[in-house]
Amino acid sequence: MRPLSYPSKRLLTAIEENPGFSRSELAALLYPEMPPHYSGRKVCKMVKSLERRGLVEFDVIHEGGRAAVPGVYMVGKSRPAKPGYLGVFGWVSE
Repeated sequence: MRPLSYPSKRLLTAIEENPGFSRSELAALLYPEMPPHYSGRKVCKMVKSLERRGLVEFDVIHEGGRAAVPGVYMVGKSRPAKPGYLGVFGWVSE
């Protein structure tokens, strides 16, 4: 297996520091100078390759994120535990 490239390592550290961010939020964080369309495509390709390697996975978006968009997490890392679920109009406490 080939070693990770510098942009992939940079993306992994961003995912580790910001668990649950969506791919578009990661793209805006890593490439603020690029138009969102191009940076989003770039990050989506890198996330797809990292997912094939088994390093990242999709799960519930972080609080305050856009509904129905999966968040990106490192495999094996604990998720923030908060009672309730993310509804259409925001977080619903149980």
